[in-house]
Amino acid sequence: MGSLESTGRNHPMFEVTLRKRGRTRWEWRVFDGTGREIMRGWETSRPAARYKGERALFLLLLAPLRVRAPELKTAVPPSKPRARTRLPPS
Repeated sequence: MGSLESTGRNHPMFEVTLRKRGRTRWEWRVFDGTGREIMRGWETSRPAARYKGERALFLLLLAPLRVRAPELKTAVPPSKPRARTRLPPS
């Protein structure tokens, strides 16, 4: 079997990180190979944060490539928020 370059396959790399935030809060994040954050969350214990981060990675790997690669989609500019107005009482 050939190398990745010779077969033309492009396998994305992902990373799960854990960081302690405060006394009772652990934050987990999933990054792609370029360092862009894809998902994040937090839990009250390190084991729970590790589980949730790895679960998010697993679910990400189950998704079709077109869902995992948002850069392949055309970007849609966000619409301007509408101003809130109140109608006078009738």
